Amino acid sequence: MNEFQNKIKEGIIRLESENKSKDVYLLHHNDADGISSGYILDQIFKKKNYNVYRICLEKPYPKVIKSIHKNKGLIVYADFGSRMAPIISRLNNKKNLVLILDHHKPTKIKDKSIISINPMFHDIKGDKEISAAGVCYLFGKIWDKEMEKLSYLSLVGAIGDGHINNNSLSFIYQEIIDEAVNNNVIKFDNKNNNYYLVNTKKKIFLKEIENKITTLGALGYYSGGVKKAFDLINADFLDKDIINYKNQLEYKKNIAFNQLENDLKKGGLKYLEKIQWFDSKWFFHDFGVKTVGLFCSYLRKKEYIKKNCYIVGLQPLPPYIPQIGTISFSDYKVSVRCSKEMEQEIRMGKIFSIADILPEATKRVDGFIDACHSNAGATVIAIDRRDEFVKAFNNLAVQGY
Repeated sequence: MNEFQNKIKEGIIRLESENKSKDVYLLHHNDADGISSGYILDQIFKKKNYNVYRICLEKPYPKVIKSIHKNKGLIVYADFGSRMAPIISRLNNKKNLVLILDHHKPTKIKDKSIISINPMFHDIKGDKEISAAGVCYLFGKIWDKEMEKLSYLSLVGAIGDGHINNNSLSFIYQEIIDEAVNNNVIKFDNKNNNYYLVNTKKKIFLKEIENKITTLGALGYYSGGVKKAFDLINADFLDKDIINYKNQLEYKKNIAFNQLENDLKKGGLKYLEKIQWFDSKWFFHDFGVKTVGLFCSYLRKKEYIKKNCYIVGLQPLPPYIPQIGTISFSDYKVSVRCSKEMEQEIRMGKIFSIADILPEATKRVDGFIDACHSNAGATVIAIDRRDEFVKAFNNLAVQGY
């Protein structure tokens, strides 16, 4: 942990000495972890008198970030970017200083213009011991102690990424919780067995905050949901109009989930030896492509889902990115999940993890992958290579490399 914190300090020193621009292009993910990361970084850079241009992306698509790297200024990636550091390096071409704050499996690169801060370089497990929001929080509070007031957002990100279950914590999260309690940011409710924010008019549990941010960011990505998530944080999570909007999104999501589930039961769910997969078609056309991952997680609990097969879901990418504009996509977002039984086998080394299989399967169909964990992952592939990808993933799951 000390080594990791020293790496963060080194990164801050480099920023202060090498960065010549006061413009920051902040790119962050659209789930609870990514939005919490984005909010923390937005606050710390504004406090340091930077001009922040915040762009929320579902994935750091190369054709999208290419245009961003044409700008002059500090470019920051939060909750993604580690695996695609070589692509970022090529597109940046040493023009700008780049900061990557992430917790996904990284790719090492020799490029002095890129500062990559990732716990996995320091033997800290990014898929269960610290989330991106935790990394961004440590970055923020080391740079300015006042950022300790946002400690709760690092925990919201951890909940969103499934790192905090039944209040079982890594030592890093325990340190952050102790700090948040001592600073009167959160308290523990023994009756509900959960932490809640202290300085709000209404008792709001961290799990409630995670649910609101996830819904707004994932389901509302194409309808202003990310901005509403930021506004809700600023309003201490009590804005009735935003909460009503969030409830409407969930209502629409439940209808779409039921419709797709009925389609799967009628033959839409396909099987190979080690995978069960589906094409969501345009059932989720109103929502961001994070939705297919939420649906895969939803399927994990269903009785008709095979407990010894990976769950693979595909959702077509809409040809549009908020804040960017029209993009000529002809691709699928692919999400992969597995049962709790398979998670245990992955931890014991009995079967391949998703992080073992998904990058290689993507490579075999010339797809694009960035973030990936042992028990969950996502990638992007061309629509016309869907069947080839499915077979490649299954073969790797069965045979290995």
